[in-house]
Amino acid sequence: MSLTRKIQKPKSLMIFVVIFAAIGTSILIFVHASSPTASFEPESGTIKSPAIVGSDPLASNGIYLQFKKASINGHGAAYNQLGFYPGFANVNGYTALEAFIGHQTKYVVQFGGGDVQSLEGSVWGQLINQAATPPTAFQTLNKRLTFIETVPLTLNTTGTSTGERAAALQATTSGANDSSYNVVANYLKTAGYPNAIVRIGWEFDGTWYPWAAPGAEPQYVQAFQHVVRLFRSVSPNFRFDWNGDPNLMPTEAAAYPGDSYVDIIGMDVYDKDAPVAWNSSTQTWSNPTAAWNTILPSLQWQRNFAISHSKQISYPEWALSGVNSSKPSNVGGDSVTFIQNMHDWMDSLPASGGGSLAYATYFNEDAGDGNHRINANFFPNASTRFKSIFGGP
Repeated sequence: MSLTRKIQKPKSLMIFVVIFAAIGTSILIFVHASSPTASFEPESGTIKSPAIVGSDPLASNGIYLQFKKASINGHGAAYNQLGFYPGFANVNGYTALEAFIGHQTKYVVQFGGGDVQSLEGSVWGQLINQAATPPTAFQTLNKRLTFIETVPLTLNTTGTSTGERAAALQATTSGANDSSYNVVANYLKTAGYPNAIVRIGWEFDGTWYPWAAPGAEPQYVQAFQHVVRLFRSVSPNFRFDWNGDPNLMPTEAAAYPGDSYVDIIGMDVYDKDAPVAWNSSTQTWSNPTAAWNTILPSLQWQRNFAISHSKQISYPEWALSGVNSSKPSNVGGDSVTFIQNMHDWMDSLPASGGGSLAYATYFNEDAGDGNHRINANFFPNASTRFKSIFGGP
């Protein structure tokens, strides 16, 4: 993703922090083609099931066969594990997205700010703010949602050189930010989400965030482990998502915090910045399939890595990308191909255990790296396809 968008997320929270600060002072606790069919022979008869064929040099004849996920109520993982980022503390936006697709979903992702004040204030605002009438914070939906909180791994730092990042990560490990992390963990628990998914130090594999791992992998791992231990001291049921990016994450396996500290292997996937030809007239790829094929190897790596570590996978941010004033080119635009392929990829994953889909939350907010809203007027064809395959009762 672009640096512009990376910076905008935390800044967009500050307005809310100011609003919530006055209220919060009196509060104590506060994201193809049809698959072949495979058969196997029981004692009598033949059982058939949808399956995918993959390549693996270690497998017999260089291929492996994977039976596809069984459907639940006629739907696969892509439908059943869908959620949204609807914007900051935007409960009404979340329920509007559910109305848009015609059914309730299970997962919502939110973002915490990058310094002590904005981290604590933003999470309080997302979860516990009762100033609105009726109350609109996500505490009101805690009976049916899994909450995914995105938590910076360093606080009050902006430097992105290797030395600055290493020092900031070491400060986290040394306990400099424990008070704020403890507040956030208690907000989650108090708001009715003691089993929340915590997305610590997300997109660690680039160099745009002050907690980025490249060149500081040992410090990243130690800081991640420290924050996990702190959150678990508040609720042992929190789960933790190690979240990277296509084309970068496969190069940063040295930053894996370890099986004891990670529950989910996440990857953020946007239809943008592919190294393929872009058509300025249609404002999309000249060959959308070629663009998808630049993402696919990373998705395969993520699945295989997760299987090898017996972890589920996630797509905490995934979305179409359309042109706007900040991103005038090199986006997929109104791509039915991207929507269909993401759906089919998620449905092709293992049914359970390692490599299965934990959740996939569509990023439904426009930003510096393009327009993303699926329920606006940016993507008429892709939006229709989205509703067709992700929607319905």
